[in-house]
Amino acid sequence: MKKRISLREALDAWAVYHTEIGVPRRHIPIYELYDLLLLPSEAQHKSPLLQHLLTCPFCLDEFKALSRNREETQIWDIAFAKAASSGELLWPKIIPSEDGRYVIEITQSLEQSNKGLIIVRVNDPYKNDMEGKRITVTDKAGRPILKGEVIAGEASQPVDNLDRLSEFSFLIRTE
Repeated sequence: MKKRISLREALDAWAVYHTEIGVPRRHIPIYELYDLLLLPSEAQHKSPLLQHLLTCPFCLDEFKALSRNREETQIWDIAFAKAASSGELLWPKIIPSEDGRYVIEITQSLEQSNKGLIIVRVNDPYKNDMEGKRITVTDKAGRPILKGEVIAGEASQPVDNLDRLSEFSFLIRTE
């Protein structure tokens, strides 16, 4: 039975056996290595940069370090509302994040029109990875509007001053 392994796992295994014969003189720029990390696994395996990584210990070490650092750092995402055909705010406001990982829903209180609830829902297949992690949502002006833990795929918090939310553009940070 064949087992799929990540590019980093394959390069780690290869690094044990490589030699420095034929090491390239030019190196892959760091931004290209980072772009390679952002590709889906299938595309990583087909990348023309892979041949260089197999012959250049320097770039291989840089790629592995970036990969480890990416796994250890915080994850950021953005979400913004698309323009409405009228100037009126309609509730609930549902705003997907740019990469499709999250959906932000803002509902208005029936008793107090300037108060409501913000809910961040984590979409499949990210739910299991996000479970128990802390999440922070700030509006475009940098004001925090939600700080909470993802439980059962969502985090929520009451929000005051709905009229002060800056243009329904949000930054989502996961710790």
